[in-house]
Amino acid sequence: NALCNYFRSQEEIVLCVASSGIASLLLSGGCTSHFRFKMPIAINETSFCYITKKGHLADLLRSITLIIWDEVPMQNKLCFGAVDRSLKDICSSDKLLGSIPVVLGEDFVQIPPVIRNVEKLISKIHPKQDLDRSLENPHFFFKSAVLTTQNSVVDSLNEMVLDLMPRDSITLLSADTADTSEQENDEIHRLAPEYLQTLNPPSFPPAKLTLKKGCIVMFLRNLNSQKGLFSVLHEDGSGNKQIEVIPRVQLSILEDEYPFILTRKQFPVRLSFAMTINKVQGQSLENVGIDLRNPTFTHRQLYVALSRSTNLKGIRILHQPNSDNTNYSKIENIIYPELLLN
Repeated sequence: NALCNYFRSQEEIVLCVASSGIASLLLSGGCTSHFRFKMPIAINETSFCYITKKGHLADLLRSITLIIWDEVPMQNKLCFGAVDRSLKDICSSDKLLGSIPVVLGEDFVQIPPVIRNVEKLISKIHPKQDLDRSLENPHFFFKSAVLTTQNSVVDSLNEMVLDLMPRDSITLLSADTADTSEQENDEIHRLAPEYLQTLNPPSFPPAKLTLKKGCIVMFLRNLNSQKGLFSVLHEDGSGNKQIEVIPRVQLSILEDEYPFILTRKQFPVRLSFAMTINKVQGQSLENVGIDLRNPTFTHRQLYVALSRSTNLKGIRILHQPNSDNTNYSKIENIIYPELLLN
């Protein structure tokens, strides 16, 4: 933001984007890279962004002084390639990113208390009294989260916290269909809705969306960047309650994951008392619970989890006992040295 503000004070145009909605909220005038560059959903090694060479966005890109792109490692390399090809075409240049200066942001570079019980971890991060007062004081939830490595564990943790809330729940069912774009297949067309509702890919809202008044949710699609309706529902900051209309939307997942195209019409939200470590990159919290019953599995994932809290006292870790029955806990920190050298 300091770099951005400096150039803008010189009346230069700076474009701020991030690879996730959460990270983009921390940038001055930021938005997601997918939204700004109009990246395609189905992407490959030859894809281009949906930017017309004579359009307003192309004119803007040709006139900017700098692009600041935060949390770049979260972005698929195919997306970066599509932006590179598009900027070369728009700027009529063979140089990288059309010769537009781009700052790529990411931190490439203390052990808190260890907890043995998942219920205790939840009670530390989302205390019962906060859940009881969630309608009157929703800001509690915006400062706390339980982090873990797997989406299946996230779903389980969210259900546990939701069950602790003292209000009636409502379950919203999706409308699912399956189709194949290449050939007619009677078996696919006969797939029962009950089976399709068992499929819950991470990028989709759940087929059975259970909510309670006062619960916190994450948007799976960017609905309105001007109102802050990015991929996470965050605090207004003014203390005023805001009512937003969120429609059901139709989402499709391509045949790379299933032998058919799964289309789901559902409200584009998920519970977010708990989130994956990857999803929370770029966000700062006061209280963080880290569920490491399933250990971290990739470069710097543990570092990302530990660095989400603004203070050491706000971190709690749930970890399996060591197999040697020693009195201390050992947590593996995965680092790929070759990534640090690049």
